[in-house]
Amino acid sequence: MAKLLTGLRVVRASDGDRPRFLRLAGRWLFGFYWMVVFVPLHVVTDSGVEQRDAVGLRIVRRTARS
Repeated sequence: MAKLLTGLRVVRASDGDRPRFLRLAGRWLFGFYWMVVFVPLHVVTDSGVEQRDAVGLRIVRRTARS
């Protein structure tokens, strides 16, 4: 719902098409893993860890269609 309100969408990095369910579920699980492992590590060590694209998906801004 938040992506809809902010005008964002999730696409495949390879071709910009809509992702399938398994890829979306993998990204969702990766988000939990990232939150549990890397966020506390970053807070404790104050490191410059950056999140990478998970399972070949990216979040992009929607364009206005004419």
